[in-house]
Amino acid sequence: MKNIIIKKENRAYRDYNWLKTFYLFSFWDYIDYENISFWDLRVFNHDIISWNSWFWKHPHDNMEILTIPLSWAISHEDSTWCKWDIKINQIQTMTAWTWIFHSEVNRFSEDVELFQIWFLPNKLWLKPNYETLDYSLKENSLNLLVSWERQEWIWYLNIESKVYIWNYQKDEKFSYEIKEIRGLFVYVFEWSLYLWEEKISSFDQIRFSQKWFYDFHVKEKTKFILIDVSLKN
Repeated sequence: MKNIIIKKENRAYRDYNWLKTFYLFSFWDYIDYENISFWDLRVFNHDIISWNSWFWKHPHDNMEILTIPLSWAISHEDSTWCKWDIKINQIQTMTAWTWIFHSEVNRFSEDVELFQIWFLPNKLWLKPNYETLDYSLKENSLNLLVSWERQEWIWYLNIESKVYIWNYQKDEKFSYEIKEIRGLFVYVFEWSLYLWEEKISSFDQIRFSQKWFYDFHVKEKTKFILIDVSLKN
């Protein structure tokens, strides 16, 4: 696979009235056989859920799911009678198997913006599990949120990927190395960054799979999510 940069206008947009969403990969009624996944990263949806609206209860089949609210909170409900809110500065990790049905509900008086990110698991038929976890972002730093490695303060999923949020508040240069049989996915959601001299604007994507040191330059307050994926499969 070549290194590619995907501009924001090439995202698939859907407006279902209660839900406005950008699909970064094929999902639901958006089907593009050239854009099914980026290796184990199967789904990345940038959702805006209207107030007093919800996803109906639905199952999943062997997926590791990460939910990251960007504003307000979203309520989780499932067929095991679990119910709780996932708030801003929290993430929900979920090991989803077929026999649990769950839904997300916006019970609040404002629209809720969030990321829904799905990964193919490194093992099948795992016991369903949910965790809702707090996080805080250090400024001008790489913040590791999720990993396949069990570490203190790092949330575990059964995946071969690592998920970071980068939070830069000032002019900063940094490098990121793509190692052997690894890939790099980046989605900018506040302001912009530069890769060498090319501007990566808000809502643009990077999908790179060539081993190299990549030099980035942040010139203003910027946030982006970075996912380091395995190319083994």
